[in-house]
Amino acid sequence: MVSPHHLTTSPPNRVKTMRARDLLRFALSALWQHKVRTLLTLSGVVAGSFLLVVSIAVGQGVEETTVQQFRKYGRLRSVSVFPGFQPLEKIIPPADLEVKGQMSDAKRERIRQGLIRHWPRKHLRQPPAAMLTNDRLKEIANFEHVVEVFPAIHESCRAAFSSSTSTSLARREHDVLVSAPEPGDDRFQARVVAGSPLPPSGKYVLVHEFLLYQWGLVTEEDVQAVVGTKLHLTYRTRGSLTGPALGLLGGGPASLSPMERDLLEGALLQLAGLVDSLPLSAAQKNILKRVLPGSQMGPHMVEKDVFAEDFTIAGVVREWMEKEDKSTSGMFDWLTRDTELFLPLATAQDLFGRSPRLAQAGYSRVTVTVDAEENVAEVTQRISALGYQCFSLAEVLEKVRKNVLLLGIVAAFLAAMALLVAAVGITNMMLMSVLERTHEIGVMKAVGARDGHIQLIFLAEGLVLGLSGGLVGLLAGWLASFPGDRIARSIVEKQTQTTLEHSLFVYPLWLVVGVPVFAVLVTTLAAVYPARRAARVNPIQALRHE
Repeated sequence: MVSPHHLTTSPPNRVKTMRARDLLRFALSALWQHKVRTLLTLSGVVAGSFLLVVSIAVGQGVEETTVQQFRKYGRLRSVSVFPGFQPLEKIIPPADLEVKGQMSDAKRERIRQGLIRHWPRKHLRQPPAAMLTNDRLKEIANFEHVVEVFPAIHESCRAAFSSSTSTSLARREHDVLVSAPEPGDDRFQARVVAGSPLPPSGKYVLVHEFLLYQWGLVTEEDVQAVVGTKLHLTYRTRGSLTGPALGLLGGGPASLSPMERDLLEGALLQLAGLVDSLPLSAAQKNILKRVLPGSQMGPHMVEKDVFAEDFTIAGVVREWMEKEDKSTSGMFDWLTRDTELFLPLATAQDLFGRSPRLAQAGYSRVTVTVDAEENVAEVTQRISALGYQCFSLAEVLEKVRKNVLLLGIVAAFLAAMALLVAAVGITNMMLMSVLERTHEIGVMKAVGARDGHIQLIFLAEGLVLGLSGGLVGLLAGWLASFPGDRIARSIVEKQTQTTLEHSLFVYPLWLVVGVPVFAVLVTTLAAVYPARRAARVNPIQALRHE
């Protein structure tokens, strides 16, 4: 039993105030008298606080790591824009959508959807309603918050190179894919193994090391020797043979010489321009138009060269390796991985922009860079209003963050439930303590302790349990983050082949302060009922209690 002389009274036999030191001494003494019970109850508070700390820390860490990975290379400020197509239903003639026969309305609608789905199999799809032409690119570039507009250029050309190295003096020609790397792409610049990166403009070109290998330039000396030499590039209005045409030929063009391949392309293009005049049925003409390349271009564009000019080789680019960082790669980088020659963006736009095909049909994709992440949604809405299809990692990140937040809330809720279970244990323990300390309570009241003082003593016990349990749980969660972070990072990096630069456990100040405070609040509230019951104990009956 705790001696009542710890109370300070004035006047005698009536306690007006209770010092915090006395209050804490009473609470600790009562908890110490039942060490095992206190330890078991405290372990529940520690476990609940530990789970709460870890769940919130992991949620914060995963969110920050996700944002960090998305934010790499400024991808969150990029918007990918694609040509806009009209809904298929709008371009189908009403007669082709007529559903005949007696049937329910539900089945009629299903058959109508089937007609829409099958219509493209027999008809050519209409061109995009909103095309990414140079004029439209200039319009988008003038939008507020737009910093840069980067079209995806990926064209087939004929490259001719004459080498004066010791290995060979022969002239080499090759069909190559030409593109323009995105300005400021540090990952692409890191792939330059000889010479220097591309200047912003001018007739310069970067050559892929694999193309040099195909030309017989194998040694490091040969690769270094090509820097500064000239390469002749020819671009015609027609591209490579389309997939359906190659399929008809059974892969035969693979064995043709470049000149024979050009002749074959020219013949097919002329044939495509004469399809309507051939004595064929409408169905046969439609099939030929779908198979033959450039059937909408007309025969007057068959032999026209867009440009045929010399370029200075500025440097050599190495192969992209699968083990390299893929956290933000994919649709943004495939152009640079499947390209043999690279031109400056300004040069590529000027040269390929002369093509009637690009002038009419525009580019297949454009990347728009915005000045700040918070302005991406506004720019996306303005571009979508023009009829284009837009995609941005900022939208994906927002969905990912919502999912992470939802999972974090669920995990924190379960952890909070564990802490509430511990609170029930505290309530039960303190109710038993009230019964066991009835005589002691009567003595304290007899010497002048008020009901409020009795309540404060029991509330202090709950506060001590919550504070100590919350701090120990916080410390345990912090210590567990060291092995937990290493294990989680190794699993993620092994599965995704991505190096994580951010910890998966984050402890912001509000979490460090909030968890112990929450634990104190829960345990103190759990002690309210036992404290009120103790305060209502009749001192006369309590003194008679044994």
